[in-house]
Amino acid sequence: MPVLVIPAIETLDTTELPAVNQSGLWASIVPALLLFERAPDEQAEDALREALQSEERAPERIQLAGRRAELAATARQWAKTASITAAAIAYQTPPPDWVVWNLVRTQLSNAGETRAAATITRHRPQIQSEDEARLWAQSMAHVAWDDDTATEAVALASRYSDTPSSRRACCPI
Repeated sequence: MPVLVIPAIETLDTTELPAVNQSGLWASIVPALLLFERAPDEQAEDALREALQSEERAPERIQLAGRRAELAATARQWAKTASITAAAIAYQTPPPDWVVWNLVRTQLSNAGETRAAATITRHRPQIQSEDEARLWAQSMAHVAWDDDTATEAVALASRYSDTPSSRRACCPI
């Protein structure tokens, strides 16, 4: 089962907290996130969905959607996870890399290698870890390569060449 990567709650933009709190928008976000952290269950899902519907700021919407997707992934509901994550990508242009990689993880877990490759090609997330390099390789292994893709594969293989398995994962040719 893929593990979705969700930044910590502390990364939410709180610079406007007093003004937002007066308007009541944070009234649904904070309890939903705290409920998720304490007991990620159906009640947390309902609270997150409600908070997502009332929130307008992209970073907070992405955080809320990420936690909803995590609940769906834990329940192995891949179609729901993909749907939530795909919607979150549209909240901000360009979308945060972690959201794109979570969508790729979900697509790969649901035999969607060519969709994952298309997601990577469209959004061009930065590859900052060996895990992300493996996701890139798993996705791109199922599509035709041009010179740029081959060059990127070689660069990834060089960057993450600590172990033989890393080389094979990054450059599956």
